[in-house]
Amino acid sequence: MRERLIAHRGLLLILGLGLFLRLVLIAGLPSTYADEGDSAIYRRLAINLVVHHEYSQDDPLAAVRQPSIIRVPGYPIILASIYAVTGLYNDQVVRGVQAIVDVVTGAVVYSIVTGK
Repeated sequence: MRERLIAHRGLLLILGLGLFLRLVLIAGLPSTYADEGDSAIYRRLAINLVVHHEYSQDDPLAAVRQPSIIRVPGYPIILASIYAVTGLYNDQVVRGVQAIVDVVTGAVVYSIVTGK
């Protein structure tokens, strides 16, 4: 096991540095969120899943919400899971989870490309 870690120390250094820099950047960013575009749609879908148990892109405060098919449910379910555990609008944690997933994706791609 130790030999494998030594053989891939360059990759581990790059991925570790990338994760560290992203986490530093995340820590320095305010925990704000976008009110428009895709981010807002995904956030509304996730909040409606947590609060109302409905898959809707309508405003969570609306009296009536219509079901939505604008996005597939994978990412909104991940967001809803994070919000259910850490609280609504907790984008710092969402960004952290995304940074970790990105590093793991980089390691998987490296493994596939090199065959190791």
